[in-house]
Amino acid sequence: MSIGLHRMRFRVALSISVLGAALGCDEPSKPELAPSRHAGSIIRAGRPKRAAFPEKLEQLVEDSLRLDTRSAAARSMTVGATRIGGLPDLPLDEPWPVHAGRPLAFIAQLRLDEISKTLPSRELPERGYLFFFYDASEQPWGYSAKDRGSWRVVYRDVPVARLRPRAAPRGLEPAPFPPQLVRLETERSYPDPDSHVVELVGLGAREDKEYRNFLEQLDKQRPELKNRVLGHPDAIQGDMQLECQLTSNGIDTGDQAGYLDPRRKQLEPGAADWRLLLQIDSNDDAEMSFGDAGRIYYFIRRQDLRAKNFDNVWLILQCY
Repeated sequence: MSIGLHRMRFRVALSISVLGAALGCDEPSKPELAPSRHAGSIIRAGRPKRAAFPEKLEQLVEDSLRLDTRSAAARSMTVGATRIGGLPDLPLDEPWPVHAGRPLAFIAQLRLDEISKTLPSRELPERGYLFFFYDASEQPWGYSAKDRGSWRVVYRDVPVARLRPRAAPRGLEPAPFPPQLVRLETERSYPDPDSHVVELVGLGAREDKEYRNFLEQLDKQRPELKNRVLGHPDAIQGDMQLECQLTSNGIDTGDQAGYLDPRRKQLEPGAADWRLLLQIDSNDDAEMSFGDAGRIYYFIRRQDLRAKNFDNVWLILQCY
């Protein structure tokens, strides 16, 4: 996939060079791999050893659900089970989402009663199913208002008896991803040090350094793949809340001009409404690759989540 300069991120809040932005995904630096894909006692505790954590940020820590995966044959999949890749189990009356005349790729499905028992956050509906789709062929970044429609999240509150395994529609590209069984694990999540919420807290220079070291040590101990439901996103290229707010309101954020738009002042307070719904990582076993070893992030406004309205979800792709 060719990634041109016009697709790269330019952030007003970040001090980056034009060259650095241009190379953000074309020539990636290889991320350090965690020593194990399995969570140990340190991970369950949610804190790395021998790493200071600023007390100011305690109020920002959020519980999340990590989706650990392993490959499995499609025939071994239980109808309605939470999964990544494969094919969805849709109600017969639910059409396969399309955009620009082409079917969208199926990314994941969540069984919500299972999710709510593992992560009783009361934010997600306690029953039903969520189905996630994305244009995995074109891979829009979510920086342009024109990207709307290139992804879909479908919510259906139906019993499992109404679900049917759906065959891949004609014209689907790429072919269905190899299915991945999912194991649910609760995990504490921490905001990006350059995020708007951390900026509002106002860390001192020493606290900022401690926090970045804390996150670096934590990342070394956590699984390599970072699939997540709710909580804070594992950002690769910085905060996404403002990006969602501006772009979903018609302001392109693919270059610096979007962040200088005079409408930003009026829209910016609404950035805090956006929260992570689902984060999916590139995965060799699932043959999923977003950008250059990147991730896709489905964001939703908190008020829409409370109303069980998934029609206005916004997606961002970030990569190394």
